[in-house]
Amino acid sequence: MSAPAPATRDVTVVCPTYQEGGTIGPFLERVRAASGTFRSARLTDLIFVDDGSTDGTVERVREAGRTWTTPRVQLVQRGQKAGTVSAQIAGFQRSPTELVVTMDADGQHPAETIDRLVEAWEPSVDLVVASRYVSGGTVQWEERRRGVISGGARSLARLVLPGARRLRDPLSGFFLARRNWVAELPPARPGYKLLLYVLATHPRPEIREVPYEMGVRLAGESKLIQGFGFIPSFLRELARYRRAGATARRRPGPTPK
Repeated sequence: MSAPAPATRDVTVVCPTYQEGGTIGPFLERVRAASGTFRSARLTDLIFVDDGSTDGTVERVREAGRTWTTPRVQLVQRGQKAGTVSAQIAGFQRSPTELVVTMDADGQHPAETIDRLVEAWEPSVDLVVASRYVSGGTVQWEERRRGVISGGARSLARLVLPGARRLRDPLSGFFLARRNWVAELPPARPGYKLLLYVLATHPRPEIREVPYEMGVRLAGESKLIQGFGFIPSFLRELARYRRAGATARRRPGPTPK
């Protein structure tokens, strides 16, 4: 007797975008191709939250929205840059599914990993994080300097936020969460690392890490880690999350499930 087919779960993917004209077309095609091979996930919606791109990003997303039937492509346009974290929160708020994956549209996050994140999830799990630093994960840096800065930022996050110490890759921008864990977060000032905000606000989640091979950007360069000047702004971001976590712990009521 053959083994039963694995259960599939509906999932939405949220992508914040800004000036991704050089990567958005290949990213869209990779996601559509990968979704046809998924065994655990049924990708129903692909939500882009754009912060005022002027390089063709919006037009390419609109075209996919007009011509694709599966997954549905949604576009949320914001007039100006308001931060990656707030864009991701806005995307979670638009999600029609309980399970939501957030990832970048620059080609560094392989679309095939979406299915593995959903496969690793079960009702007792709050977060499934795609990790570069667990066994089987790898990372390719375009230049050594970016790896050094990223390592320093990871150490700072663990120093300032106790919840970050529970993960090998607390700076991951590629993870699965329940919709309400993010959609119901207090509004965020401009920031870049949603996972840190979630870990600060929900300090004891049940977490799984799934290895993935982080590639290089399809085009352009990182808008975040461009030099050591990133560190002061990152420290301010960590301080905001630490304060937000303290406020959340004082608030009555159960942790969202």
